[in-house]
Amino acid sequence: MALADPAACLFGRQFPMKKLYKKKSLGGSLAFFATALFLGLLCFSIFQTGASLDKWLYKCVLLALCTTLAEAFSQKGSDNLTIPLSALGVLAWV
Repeated sequence: MALADPAACLFGRQFPMKKLYKKKSLGGSLAFFATALFLGLLCFSIFQTGASLDKWLYKCVLLALCTTLAEAFSQKGSDNLTIPLSALGVLAWV
């Protein structure tokens, strides 16, 4: 969240492709997803040495997708709560 949220803000302001919800743009959401996916893959590749490739790839994509949706539909700074909670929910569920 510390990197993906600012990336979404910067990229969304620089490249406002299409408005999605309130002030959120498709460009910002894509930047959030790409950053979250990259960081998830990096972390899982370091810490999940015994898991199969398809399983942790699935976890990373699902984690990035759920946190991106949480960020896209959060309002007025509530994403500081919804993003970690959605990430926790995905990691506990999968």
